[in-house]
Order: sequence, then C-alpha cells, then structure tokens
Amino acid sequence: MSLNYLSANRSNLQFSNLEKFNRSIINFNMPDITLGVIEQPAPFSSPKVSDTKILYGELNVEFIVMEDMSNYFDIHDCILSCSTSQSYADYDEEGLYRDAAMIVHSSSNNPIAQIKFIGTLPTSLSSIEMTEESVETEVKKATATFAYSYYEIVRA
Repeated sequence: MSLNYLSANRSNLQFSNLEKFNRSIINFNMPDITLGVIEQPAPFSSPKVSDTKILYGELNVEFIVMEDMSNYFDIHDCILSCSTSQSYADYDEEGLYRDAAMIVHSSSNNPIAQIKFIGTLPTSLSSIEMTEESVETEVKKATATFAYSYYEIVRA
C-alpha cells in the first residue's frame, strides 16, 4: 500500500479527434459522481433508499488558446454542429460524440488508472477577454465544459 498522496500535475487528458485542443490543455477536473436517494414514506420515519440513477458532474477543461485560435474554433464548431442540424441529412451522430481518456500517474510516473469518458459532448465555451490597453503579451486561456454519458475507471 502506497503512503504517497496524489499529485495534481501527474495526469493528462486526451479527446478523440481534437488534436490541437489536446496539445493545449492545462487544467481539468475529475468530475463528481452522485447516487440519487429516495425517501421512502413510513409512519414514524422516512428511511432513505438508493435510487437507480447515477448523476455525473461536468468535465471542465481549461486550455491555452493558440495564436490562430484553431483549438478554440474546434470546440466552437463542435458546439454548433450539435445544435444547428437543419435536417436528418445534416445530422451526424457519429461526429458529435467523442470519447476522452484521463490517465493518472503515480509520483514515480507509473500509470495508476485510466478514466474513460464515454460520449463526451461540449456544452459550453468561455469567452476570451481582449484588451488594447496592455503592452505586455498575455497568454489567453479559455474553458470548455463537457457532458458525457458515463465514465469507466480502469485500474492499472
């Protein structure tokens, strides 16, 4: 049994078919998981029983925006393609959903686990604040939020 603590900088996240975006990811979260609970009415108390529904939190990803903004535009285009299909002919379900994988490493840089996010879908993309006042070159960052069907944990 290891007595070492998990380090936040010992993991990486990769999305299928988003290579430019993958290269610029700097922060991301391990989403929460919640088991629903139902109160069962009874005369003297209301015992809680587990629901059959699992709720998964959002996957938030912060990334550095490339100079040509191509990685930002890739997420933007994904969101648009999910919402603007005019007909069934335009709708490409295969292209909408992507899988993602987070690999967590130990302090020795050995893989501990792979978390596979199934059916990720971008749901929001943050704004980018621009200014003409600053003389300093400032690297711009943005955040993309993803929903997904579920995740699986594969332990190494």
